[in-house]
Amino acid sequence: MDLRRQMFSLFCLVSLLLSGCTNPFAEDTVSTDGMCTGGDDSQSGMDEACTVDDFKDKSDPESDDLSNGGNQTSVSDENTESSTNDTVVQQNETMWQYMPTNLNKWNCQTYTSHDSLQNDFSASSIQENLQNFSLPVWCGEIVSQLEVQLSQNDSNFSQVFHHYGIEDTNPMSLRYDSGLEWSKTTLNVTEDDCTPDGQYNASEKNCVINLVYSSIKINDEYILFEDDSGNWEIWRYEFVEEILIIGNVTALNFGLNPGDYAPNFSGVIHHYQATSWDTFQFHDQFDFNWSQGDEGKWMVVYFISTDCGHCWNSAEDVTSWHAQYQDKTDFLAMAVNFSSNNNFNATQSEIVAFQEKTSFVGCRGGSSDCSERPGDAHSFPYFDDRNQSVMYDWNVRGTPTYFIISPNGQIVWNQNINGTQESVSVALERFFGN
Repeated sequence: MDLRRQMFSLFCLVSLLLSGCTNPFAEDTVSTDGMCTGGDDSQSGMDEACTVDDFKDKSDPESDDLSNGGNQTSVSDENTESSTNDTVVQQNETMWQYMPTNLNKWNCQTYTSHDSLQNDFSASSIQENLQNFSLPVWCGEIVSQLEVQLSQNDSNFSQVFHHYGIEDTNPMSLRYDSGLEWSKTTLNVTEDDCTPDGQYNASEKNCVINLVYSSIKINDEYILFEDDSGNWEIWRYEFVEEILIIGNVTALNFGLNPGDYAPNFSGVIHHYQATSWDTFQFHDQFDFNWSQGDEGKWMVVYFISTDCGHCWNSAEDVTSWHAQYQDKTDFLAMAVNFSSNNNFNATQSEIVAFQEKTSFVGCRGGSSDCSERPGDAHSFPYFDDRNQSVMYDWNVRGTPTYFIISPNGQIVWNQNINGTQESVSVALERFFGN
């Protein structure tokens, strides 16, 4: 090894120890467990790219570099907003129309009747009455557009009722009287547990909250409330013998933690051996009404750069994983550039060549023919995120980075969060088997 390479190796070793950076142009012998980051491009030449991470600040207005692949649009911020105050309500004497603006679900609670408890209002008695009950099919379903016809106050709620359920671990009663007044009472609580809006009864150890509405409209399936400030709330309900089911419209939680729904994005995508790039909407790939036990395809989202040495080396692993698990999960590659490094400047042609393993000199920092990368051609699609818009929204700090997403769009494994406890290969085996 000549003196220049010895000096470079020493420089990289010191940089790694001080900054945690990796060499984006790693040789084939480098472990595929590494990650490329956007190096400080103040130094010239490929051998000088092993430097500290220099990602643009997402809050910086200059960070939206649209010089490459500028047809991606991130809508994740829209999806995190509650639709409660954006509800479109139209009123005449007989009809109300409710249309949520974002993805929401029916979040159901169940209550058993006062009479069925036979004066035993303990948590165990309530749970015993509810344990063999199956929720209606609409519970947990997405509310995308709902039209509610309300002609008049109708049968099921025309009389006084008193039902009991469980709130946290405490018994709770829901009561309605003929004057359209509602109250919620939590049993067996201390005064500290009583909310600021509640009235505490020390002798009964109960907390009573009166639900005051200026307007209530009820029919056989829906209840629509209006408060004095003009805010609206809608319930969907169903009686099954002595069991009452109430569904509240609950906005989905979009984010990057396991359990969150993955943020949406749109742009263009290249399918294997296609002659053009097609428009793509991420959320169109999922069934938001899917639940555990249902059939459905999962998805592995895989952020890469065709100029990243670690992505070059890991391409063989990805080939193997896709072949092994493709019956259970789809793969989606997110092809990015690093705006902070001039060597990370892939074109769409380079992305296609890396995907399909065809001849194109430009991969791995411009030094390699894409046809020589490890592994087979990738028959799964590649998304054009060269402007890093999705990468920033998903808080991806280097490549390759992996996410595993369930068929309803929920993140179940995020390498940035889960990767320190479990490798990608182990996570894939745990979710999809040998």
